[in-house]
Amino acid sequence: MAEQAPAWSSQHHLTYPATMDSEGEIFRKYGNGSVPYHVLIDRDFKIIHAEENFQKELLIGTINNILRKD
Repeated sequence: MAEQAPAWSSQHHLTYPATMDSEGEIFRKYGNGSVPYHVLIDRDFKIIHAEENFQKELLIGTINNILRKD
């Protein structure tokens, strides 16, 4: 099951790391109803983006905006 996250990322040509939450610990803290659930955390460990739906362009845009600020 742990190999599903990297395989899913590869299938969607994502370049940021993805991880499995097999015990549901992260989802219980930050999720609110559906899987997959995406959370982007900045270098200061602040949540900068969270969404239920997979909107590739939105995620990439958010990452690019954060990288431009650094």
